[in-house]
Amino acid sequence: MEKITILNALAEPSRLRIVELLRERPRSVGEISNLLGLRQPQATKHLQTLEKADLVLMYPLGQRRVYALKASPLEQLHSWISTFESNWLNPPHMLEEYVARVQHEQALATKNSSWADGRSVTIKRIFTAPRDVLWRYWTNAVDMKKWWSPDYLTAVYVESDPTPGGVIRVDMQEPDNLIHTAAGHYTALRAPEQLDFVMSPLGPKGEKVFESHDSVSFKVVDERTTEVTLHVRLAASTAAAVTFIAGLEMGWNQTLDKLERVLTAEGREKNM
Repeated sequence: MEKITILNALAEPSRLRIVELLRERPRSVGEISNLLGLRQPQATKHLQTLEKADLVLMYPLGQRRVYALKASPLEQLHSWISTFESNWLNPPHMLEEYVARVQHEQALATKNSSWADGRSVTIKRIFTAPRDVLWRYWTNAVDMKKWWSPDYLTAVYVESDPTPGGVIRVDMQEPDNLIHTAAGHYTALRAPEQLDFVMSPLGPKGEKVFESHDSVSFKVVDERTTEVTLHVRLAASTAAAVTFIAGLEMGWNQTLDKLERVLTAEGREKNM
């Protein structure tokens, strides 16, 4: 039975109350009508609807009709509802948090058009992968394309020339096909220990929205583990940068989560 059919059957208050009564034990039509203050034909009609939705079973006992809940449709409904568990266990929702940050940054930008200049963010992560593998995933365009985008976006084009002054560009696509481009250049590289680059989100006319001066260091923990430290310093912020800067740290954390998943999958494939 489709969950839509079940939900439609439960949407009517009297039918929902009938299900709650039957949760306690099977009941006759007469008992249900008395408890709910319904005329017996009304109770019968509701029970027939629940029966069509496969939520109850009717047992004829002489002149009486006794109804009982059917477990399997409710189990299916419970399984479906449980898929939303992460939403209520981890409030606030990511979108709510992002909107709050946008509002905060907008208030700052209203007072000072260069409000974000000089601000910095540092993120440290431990990855189960050798340092040379991490270096490849941060500099090789084919590997960068596998992970360089936050949740709900996909890297559809990556250009990387890992030399001082070399181009770095990532085009990220939203589910509705909107493209976001970030482009810049490498400023310094010391393989496989550290790389520095400057990137800017580009506006609709290709203009820089702000500059992100990024430094990434790769520290060996052991032969299979690497500590990655990302340091981001902002500059040349504009009014159009509000939504980008509000989601900067969140976006990088999601992107690094994606890198971790890609590395884990690669590790599993090698061990197969």
